[in-house]
Amino acid sequence: MKKRFILILFVLLAALLLSSCVGGSAARGGTSWPGLAADADNVYIADGTYVYAVTLADGKQLWKFPEKSSSSFFAAPVLTEDGQLLVGSEGNDHALYSIDPKTGKEKWPDPFKDAKDRWVAPPLVFKDTIYAPNADGNLYILSMDGQLTEAVELGGALWSAPVTDGRYIYVTSLDHYFHAIDIASHKVAKEIDLGGAIPGSPAVGTDGLYVGSLSKKLEVISNADHRVLTETPNWIWSGPVLDGQTLYYADLDGNVYSFDIAGEKQNWSVKLDGAIVASPLVVGDQIIVATEAGTVISLDKDGKNVWDRAVGGKIYSNIVTSGELILVSPVSADINVAALDLNGKLVWSFTPEK
Repeated sequence: MKKRFILILFVLLAALLLSSCVGGSAARGGTSWPGLAADADNVYIADGTYVYAVTLADGKQLWKFPEKSSSSFFAAPVLTEDGQLLVGSEGNDHALYSIDPKTGKEKWPDPFKDAKDRWVAPPLVFKDTIYAPNADGNLYILSMDGQLTEAVELGGALWSAPVTDGRYIYVTSLDHYFHAIDIASHKVAKEIDLGGAIPGSPAVGTDGLYVGSLSKKLEVISNADHRVLTETPNWIWSGPVLDGQTLYYADLDGNVYSFDIAGEKQNWSVKLDGAIVASPLVVGDQIIVATEAGTVISLDKDGKNVWDRAVGGKIYSNIVTSGELILVSPVSADINVAALDLNGKLVWSFTPEK
């Protein structure tokens, strides 16, 4: 039954992205939406058969990895403090690569290839350790040079990035379970069935962790208890975002919500023009949201529209920001990345060199 449910979710993913294989840039060859990361100089895109580095100043391609690809990438890359760009593939070898973000060359002598399935989730790097969840249900714990320390079997497909409060690593799964793994012992300290698949990451707060799921519920998990805070009309695909005492989250009906965690009440909700898969992004006084309709929307903290920008295609990927730029990567579009300023103006767009 569990395997059948995971298969249904993969079919759903394929259905959501059916048009991403046609009608978009010819350079795209992947089976899912892209993943983004950015530093002060570049944005890095795991998109189809390549990973690209693009300069933030002018949107020009700096490098692509590998030179010739027989794989596919869509897990968001992760930048590390020691100068690595970590990205996993869905190729037959299920490799996790370390790339030099300056040159696009591999940094590890060999990629990590012990995983048995695709990399959908980006890893977490914490205190010189890589925590990498794989769709095979294992959390792979690696040294910074890519050597396996331990594999923690959790079960289900792991699609979301881990988070930590410094004591535990928290991982969610498509088999409905929320897992807490002790950092010191690597033992599973807590498992909770939330009643629905959890493709998004929890938000870590001072009083607990906040989780949304396909059970259409927003829940809080603390040492003392586990409670439902509120329910939504449709699935909560992405993880909530915590800003002070306010949670921002969205559902697949296109609703964006603001929730007061101190008073445990909803502040407001706004319905937008399409399903929302990516987590909202708080940038100063703006809440940036991207929809399946290919629109990037800025709301103020009262839920009022500040600006909106149609970039085309469909947007499912994580939104990232660097400096004064907001970066999104649509599928089924003529561009691979759109860079907007904080007023919603298109600064540049990127399509890979042929």
